[in-house]
Amino acid sequence: MEIKEVGELGLIERIKTKLAFPHQDIIKGIGDDACAIEIQKGRLLLSTSDALIEDVHFDLRFISAYKLILVMVLSLTLGISVNRAK
Repeated sequence: MEIKEVGELGLIERIKTKLAFPHQDIIKGIGDDACAIEIQKGRLLLSTSDALIEDVHFDLRFISAYKLILVMVLSLTLGISVNRAK
């Protein structure tokens, strides 16, 4: 099987089924690109992992590196906030 056959979200679902283990401290687990873990009462550790590849996801002739970083930060904060509110 190749990743292109199942796509990014399909791959994530496969990983979820292999590594799924419920834990009370995990607020938002594996998903599109972020997670939240309660490390102390009322304190969250937020983590994100993503890739933006030049000439695949963006072209530096039309978008700045600063804007790419902003997109990643917003992805993390909005993803966690929306899922926490559910």
